[in-house]
Amino acid sequence: MTGRLTLRIFTPDAFREETAEAVWLPGAYAPMELLPSHAPLTAALTAGEIRWKAGEGEERFSIRSGVFTIAQDIVTICVEKA
Repeated sequence: MTGRLTLRIFTPDAFREETAEAVWLPGAYAPMELLPSHAPLTAALTAGEIRWKAGEGEERFSIRSGVFTIAQDIVTICVEKA
C-alpha cells in the first residue's frame, strides 16, 4: 500500500487532524476499512471506536454516533464523543 490518508475528526468541542495508513470505522450497517485511493463515499456511523494505523502503532477514539466522508484521501468525520 502506498500513500496516506488525512484524517480529520470534528466533535462539538474539538478538532483533531492525523495522518494514517488505514482507518477503521463503525459503520451504521457494517464495519468499514478505508485505505488510500478509496472511492468517494459518505455514510453514517454508529457507537463504537474509530481506529487508525499511524506508523508502527494504532490509535483509537470512542464515539456515540456521527457521519463521515472520504474523497481524495481525506477522511472527514463529524461525531459525538462517547
